[in-house]
Amino acid sequence: MKLKVGFIGLVLLVLVGGNWSSVQASWQWQTITTEALKHKLDAKEEICLVNVLPSIAHDERQIIGSINITIGKIDTSEKLPIDKNTPIVF
Repeated sequence: MKLKVGFIGLVLLVLVGGNWSSVQASWQWQTITTEALKHKLDAKEEICLVNVLPSIAHDERQIIGSINITIGKIDTSEKLPIDKNTPIVF
């Protein structure tokens, strides 16, 4: 699989755990490189890859397998995984 990052950048943030309905201080933010993300995707690790750009930008260019949830809808989206232990990559 070819990973296209383009304007997404070299470093993405990973959100591990938490409750989607409200921001909690107990969430742990970690940094992941594009190389580490590619490794996780190639290994088919369970992650939720979220593109927070407007739909028009997501439709134009995206990482295969990513879902599109705009920033304003993150806390109410039903697209996020039910398992709250699934790592989320923005």
